[in-house]
Amino acid sequence: MKSRFLFPFAITLAAMALPALAADSGKVTVTILHSTGAPFPGVVVTLANTKNLAPPQALNTNAEGKAIFGVVRAGAGYKITIEATGYQKIEEANISVGINANLNLLYKIQQQKTEKVVVEAKRPVASIDEPTGTVTISGEFFQDLPILGRNYQSALTLAPGVNDANGDGNPNVHGARERDFKATLDGISNVDPLTGTFMSNINPDAIEEIEVVTTGADASYGRAVGGFANIITKQGSNDFEGVVKMIYRTSALDGNGASPLPAKFFKFDWYQPSASLTGKIIRDKLFFAVNHEYHDVGEPIVLTGGGALVRTYNVWRHLDKITWQASPRNKVNFQYSADPYRVSPFGVGGNTSVDSGYGYKQGGPTYSVEWQNPISPNFTVKTIVGHSDTGIGLLPLTEGIKNGAYVDTFGTCRPGIKPPNCTPPGYASHRPGLPLDEDYLLNLETGGFSGSFFLKHTDVRQRLTFKSDATMYVNNFLGKEHTFEFGFIAEDEHSDSTETVHPFSIFEIGQQAIVPNQDLTPVAVLFRTIYSPGAPDRSLNTADGLTAGIYLQDAFRPHPNVSVKAGLRYEWEHVTAPGKV
Repeated sequence: MKSRFLFPFAITLAAMALPALAADSGKVTVTILHSTGAPFPGVVVTLANTKNLAPPQALNTNAEGKAIFGVVRAGAGYKITIEATGYQKIEEANISVGINANLNLLYKIQQQKTEKVVVEAKRPVASIDEPTGTVTISGEFFQDLPILGRNYQSALTLAPGVNDANGDGNPNVHGARERDFKATLDGISNVDPLTGTFMSNINPDAIEEIEVVTTGADASYGRAVGGFANIITKQGSNDFEGVVKMIYRTSALDGNGASPLPAKFFKFDWYQPSASLTGKIIRDKLFFAVNHEYHDVGEPIVLTGGGALVRTYNVWRHLDKITWQASPRNKVNFQYSADPYRVSPFGVGGNTSVDSGYGYKQGGPTYSVEWQNPISPNFTVKTIVGHSDTGIGLLPLTEGIKNGAYVDTFGTCRPGIKPPNCTPPGYASHRPGLPLDEDYLLNLETGGFSGSFFLKHTDVRQRLTFKSDATMYVNNFLGKEHTFEFGFIAEDEHSDSTETVHPFSIFEIGQQAIVPNQDLTPVAVLFRTIYSPGAPDRSLNTADGLTAGIYLQDAFRPHPNVSVKAGLRYEWEHVTAPGKV
């Protein structure tokens, strides 16, 4: 059992302004100029989202001609509408707000004419507010990447300082350990409660945006010291949109490479269909987003001792979401995601049949409910409750397969072996365990294994999360603009694993010299390992952890080119791990 307290405090001065927004929001500043170039106060600026990410918000420009939307949910599909009596109406659509981005838009308004001006695109403008330690990957960019398997983990290495040398999906950030990286999916941690590595694979078609933070993480981030990734997923809108894909690979286009084995040993197929659909159930009230992908993959494996087989991967990636616009300023998201993953066979070879192998499984569901309440354009509250239930397993592919060395403890001997009886020398028949012919057996004559695999391992890894964050933008506090953030998170984690071990035997041909009145003849000698009594044939390993964190931070500009961010975060952790029972 251990308890740990963390009191990090950071103050940053920079020549460039740093972002000061919530982890999945941004800031939009609209500046309106008169045709003469002077600031134009009193103009009505409306910010709306065609995908219902946020309710429409309208502000009047101030004396500086600015309308500041201090807290805007990150995502695409925003639209700016500018209206003033006697002047042209300006509309700009297809605006994207990045995570932690400070988007500045400048417009010059002209006196009203008969034509209508609609801006469909904008020229990229460099912003001094973009953080140097953050890389944002849009969903569109991610879809176009040539990534085998379409895993989000492969895109993380596009950020400077992020490496994944062994390709296991757990990156190192600036030399930090793999376990020091934390990814979140719509605010819920995607870190395995037991190992600290990634927990679940995510449907790539559901991704709206990925933000990778390698340096300069503020007080809103916790439980990692290497780097962070924030993943935001798509949600439904009044428009129906759908994508159906099929990825197919086949051995018909491949040879057998450098292997001397015939090409028939390397026959495989790769099927990867996916479907994504978003739309409305009730217009302006209830929306849906469904994303499903299936992998049926064959991987040719050359076996030790000769021959080959095809290892199969069966993978699902689900992410479904229901969005309820309960009121103009209250929205609730119900989300389900899962990634069941099955691979087999393992533990087979040229002299070991598939019946003696084992399979691997992992994955499980995550459920979450998110409530968003943008009380005003400059103040928003978001609360999330989530539960993750995942795990891994090593499971024998068969049960009760005979090993061929002996028929049973008191049965007939293996053909060609003639000991006095079928109880091998030195073996006490009263010892507990399965019959001899059901052991997992290593035959030293052939170097192969027979019988059902001896180990069965299953575990569960669970996390219950409660998280609430608030962001408030203040236009004038002590003569300066301020963005205040404060929040709380609590995570209750549990893990338990069960291992069941069957007898393991080693078979070899030996010489028997203690049989009266008989010649020396080859006999079977069997060395048997039984895990009960002694070490138990079944063990249970448990661990529980409770963590909590609270933070407060403020960002302001004492000078137009200087930003100060001060934050305080307090974390508490309590872990109980009694071990095996």
